[in-house]
Amino acid sequence: MSKVKIQGNASGTGVLTLTAPNTSTDRTITLPDATGTLLTADGDGSSLTGVGVAGITSAADATAISIDSSERVGIGTGSPTARLHVYNANDHVRLSAQCAQNTGQHWQFQSRNNGEFWLRNETTGSNKLIMDSTGAVTMPSQPAFCVLLSGNQNNLALYGRRKVEFDTERFDQNADFNTSTHEFTAPVTGKYSLHFSCEISDYQGDANFYGWHIETSNEVYLTYEHVGSGASDNSGGGAISVIADMDAGDTAYASIYQHAGGATSDVVYTGTHFSGALIC
Repeated sequence: MSKVKIQGNASGTGVLTLTAPNTSTDRTITLPDATGTLLTADGDGSSLTGVGVAGITSAADATAISIDSSERVGIGTGSPTARLHVYNANDHVRLSAQCAQNTGQHWQFQSRNNGEFWLRNETTGSNKLIMDSTGAVTMPSQPAFCVLLSGNQNNLALYGRRKVEFDTERFDQNADFNTSTHEFTAPVTGKYSLHFSCEISDYQGDANFYGWHIETSNEVYLTYEHVGSGASDNSGGGAISVIADMDAGDTAYASIYQHAGGATSDVVYTGTHFSGALIC
């Protein structure tokens, strides 16, 4: 039979007191079959050695596992709001995370009871990625735009690339198109799919050619239609599409070039648009 020994420290004068709980039920303390320190001097238990835990059960309430004063953590929650903050609300499992060095960015992952998965910016209160139960993914802030003209742009001048003055947004998902400058500004570096389609009235048959351009900070993309001499037509037009490399802050706009003929060509608003989206 093992022996139990309680040994005082010869250099100390304090009294070690073991106090029984206020209970009528027998209590047993079983020590691990190992050597080592069970508790450090400050009592935080961080140097426990030789102790195996097969499982932990708890009748946990909503504040289970909270650590704060400003290391946050949470899980249930007992109020942290980030650094790590896991909780369940309305059967939605939510994990919030916030960088200690950047308290302005507070992100939340949500696995929702309708089968959707969300990545949400809690700072702005907006979803940045949504995957539905079929696996389809949408990104509500992904740069994408489509712009139109509110009226005809009349009497294009000759011999120069003339910017098409798009002033009406069909949509502008990340607010990257400026209807005053008629330009799209890339918010991030990437590859952008851009498309320009244009209809011209009073199409000049005696023009040598018309050019359709997408102009970015890095490159001018173009295609030309050779007209040659002949009678003016009521309408004509062209289109160009490109996947363009753009750096953050680069701009893109659409333009037209008419070589020779009369300076009476009009850009028709009903058949003209400029669109684009970040694809990778």
